[in-house]
Amino acid sequence: MKEELAAKQSRLVNRSRPLLLHDNARPHSAQQTTTELDELQLECLRHPPYFPDLALTDLDFFRNLDNFLQGKK
Repeated sequence: MKEELAAKQSRLVNRSRPLLLHDNARPHSAQQTTTELDELQLECLRHPPYFPDLALTDLDFFRNLDNFLQGKK
């Protein structure tokens, strides 16, 4: 699975710092929150509101992850 992720999004695999993914909802995008995240030097992966053809999630990835965690092949 790590190889598949590396092939699709190598930038996410080869990181030296944490990456925060949040939904851009108002509480998460407040100025105080944004300032604190900058001070912590956390890189935020921002994404648009949900559109099925633009969503960053990969259904196959999550199905494979679920199978892996349940010990299935």
